[in-house]
Amino acid sequence: MRRIFRSLPYFLPPDPEPVAALFSNGRKRRIPKGGTLKAGGMEPRVFLLTSGQCAYYAGEGFGRRPTILSTILPGRIMGDMTAAVGTRCNVHTVALEPSEVIELNPAYFQRTIANDPSLATLQLKNITAKEESLIEGMVANFMRPPEERLLIYMKALLLMTAGRPSNGTFPTEIDWTRVEIFVPALDSNTSAAQAQVRLAALKGLPSAERLGEALNLNRVSVARIIAGWLRLGRAVRRNRKLFVDPTLFDGIDDWMNAATPLSATAE
Repeated sequence: MRRIFRSLPYFLPPDPEPVAALFSNGRKRRIPKGGTLKAGGMEPRVFLLTSGQCAYYAGEGFGRRPTILSTILPGRIMGDMTAAVGTRCNVHTVALEPSEVIELNPAYFQRTIANDPSLATLQLKNITAKEESLIEGMVANFMRPPEERLLIYMKALLLMTAGRPSNGTFPTEIDWTRVEIFVPALDSNTSAAQAQVRLAALKGLPSAERLGEALNLNRVSVARIIAGWLRLGRAVRRNRKLFVDPTLFDGIDDWMNAATPLSATAE
């Protein structure tokens, strides 16, 4: 899953609580689905997402073939990477679903961070973790095949929604939900049956179109992958929610989980 850094791909990590606490001085706003919080090239603006789901879109190709750089879950600050240093970037911040945010004056955010060494240290580590996450997502899209990209996205989503990390790392175990599903007959030697299986409930999974934008795929490719899992009984839909077989993730390796650390070897 992770190839280079410690941050998970596709999803920005949660922000440190002392930094997020600055938004108690901000203004609450509601953003409709598809609403733009900040367009590419605009002066700094900074928000804390409190509910819903947003995304960073690359300015290049926006409106033609959109590319999601990162999906943003509640508890994340948006725009802080530019607001902290008073610069601009060509990224659009868009609500993927109806969302609520707290907007903070960017000058106040920058000044408060700069004047408090402890906050500045936290923010430096936080921005580094966010940049690592963005790179991990691009590396996954460049190096991994389509089905594996989708599984990496799903596993990252499951881990991200499992709670705040402990000691800077996310849990490696996922809390599966027991669901009764219909298992289809695979061939003439097997019969269909009801079975109790442990599946992962994917809360907040975007549409196939949005997934394609995040994974450098198209909507049809994503839908075909999921349809294949449904056909084989390795996934099931219940009340518009997708549950997937945990064994789908068995082949998703992660350098952080290697049995022995990699080390340089002198020749």
